[in-house]
Amino acid sequence: MLIDWFTVGAQIINFLILIWLLKRLLYGPILRAMREREERVRSRLEDARNTRREAEEELQRLQSERQELERARDEHMAQARREIKAWKDEAMDKAHAEVEEKRASWQQAVRQERERELEKMRKRIVGQVLTVSGRALADLADESLERKAADKFLSELRRRRAEDGDGFIHAGAVTLRIGGQVSEETGQRLRRELQEVFPEARDIEVSRDTDMGLGLTVVAGDRKWDWTLHGYLRDLEQEIFAVGAGETDNKASSDSGFKTEAGGAG
Repeated sequence: MLIDWFTVGAQIINFLILIWLLKRLLYGPILRAMREREERVRSRLEDARNTRREAEEELQRLQSERQELERARDEHMAQARREIKAWKDEAMDKAHAEVEEKRASWQQAVRQERERELEKMRKRIVGQVLTVSGRALADLADESLERKAADKFLSELRRRRAEDGDGFIHAGAVTLRIGGQVSEETGQRLRRELQEVFPEARDIEVSRDTDMGLGLTVVAGDRKWDWTLHGYLRDLEQEIFAVGAGETDNKASSDSGFKTEAGGAG
């Protein structure tokens, strides 16, 4: 069998031309289309990866924000609970303090009212007792009681003269007024004793003053000394009240009822 090399060569050339045409007109566009599609797919995949990464980052950011919001919410709630508790405690303490203050004020008011009523009662009782006692002593007064009162009065005058001799220097008349009835003998004795107290006196006058009640009064110029049952009971009442109030005067008991006046005494 003879080989027609011309035909073979023509076929080879036709095949190469076909290959070139296929590559140029078919395979090239197909390959370009495939490469373009592959590029688009790759680009889309990259976009998808970027989108996913961004989505994951956004999700992480949102989760972080949510956690931060939850933490802030918890802190605010805790702070609110603390503030509410502090306000509640303060309100309770304030209410307790107000209740305690009102209770103490009420108790003090009750005590003060009770003390006032007791003081009024004590004053009424003491006043009535002293009034009755004074009336009884005045009704029972006799010369013996008048003499004892005069002795006490003169003893007090001598004591005061020893303390203040200048106050007892008087060259004029000295008057002794007695509230009760005394005998002539007692009157003379009182004159002598007053003369010892007032040695410079020109005269000692003794008279009776029925309005005085039980008591004595000595007047020397512008000075006067007196002791009366009424004054004694009044001073005793004041002394009793002073003791009840916690105020004491050691001299009060010894001077009760004895009064000294200077200037304008008559």
